[in-house]
Amino acid sequence: MLESIRGTLALLDQRSRRILCLLVLVQIALAFLDMFGVLLFGMVAALAASAISGEEPAMIGDLLTRLGLDQADEISLAVTLAVIAGVIFVGKSVTSFFLIRRAYRFLANRQAIVSSSLASRILSRPLLDVQGDPVKRPHTRLSKGPMRQLSACWAAPSSSPQK
Repeated sequence: MLESIRGTLALLDQRSRRILCLLVLVQIALAFLDMFGVLLFGMVAALAASAISGEEPAMIGDLLTRLGLDQADEISLAVTLAVIAGVIFVGKSVTSFFLIRRAYRFLANRQAIVSSSLASRILSRPLLDVQGDPVKRPHTRLSKGPMRQLSACWAAPSSSPQK
């Protein structure tokens, strides 16, 4: 997998590599927002359970003391944390939507640039060399090859491999 990513990055210029790395880092940061939202909902569940039972678990009590929230009402604190977690999830989803849209536009543009570069390399070679090429269809190399390479690089950190 690392060789595939290295090969893909070698197809891109320095600026495009930086942009792609930035997109991947932002995608990772958005995944951490998911984790933080789940943590907040876990605290909401723990606070709600402690409010219903009347007993406060030691771990929740310690955390509330560290945050300076030990005097706050458990129900209002649980509602506030639930609203904050909801805002985090909605904000993450909206940001992720726009990020993925921009990323696919970026990758499509880079795919066109890479395909154009490969086409000029193939067309500048003698015809006998192109006919003797082990790849049966040079158009596959020009169209699907860059798309698979760039898509695999973007999809690797966040989802399963493309078919």
